[in-house]
Amino acid sequence: MCTMMLYLSCKKDEVASPDFQNTKITINKPVINAILKHDDVLVIDGIITSDVSMHGYEILLHDNTNNTSISIINKHTHGKEIIIEQFHKIQCTKPTAYTLEIIAIINHDTLKLSEKIKFTCT
Repeated sequence: MCTMMLYLSCKKDEVASPDFQNTKITINKPVINAILKHDDVLVIDGIITSDVSMHGYEILLHDNTNNTSISIINKHTHGKEIIIEQFHKIQCTKPTAYTLEIIAIINHDTLKLSEKIKFTCT
C-alpha cells in the first residue's frame, strides 16, 4: 500500500510532454580529454537543470577499449535542479579510453536525456 502511494505521488508531478530544450546536463569534472592514472579518483561534478521536476539520474562509465560499461550510481531523487558530486576509483592496468555518461531521468516512463565526456587512463 505504501509503495503504491509513493508511485502515485511521483506520477502526479509528471507533465505530458516536457521540453528537452529546457533540460540541460552540465559536466564540470572530469574535463574533456582528462588523463588519469591507475588508482586515481575520478571526480564527477555536474548539474542537471530542467523546467520540470525530474526523477533522478544515472552515471555510466563506458570502457571504450573493451566495449564494457558499469553503472556508478542510479539515484532516484526529485527536483528541477540536481547537483551531482560523485567519486569513483579508476582501475586501469593498460591505457584505456573511457566515456562518462550522465543520464537525466525526466519521468518514470522512458523519457531520458544524456550527456557524455571522454577521458583516458594511462
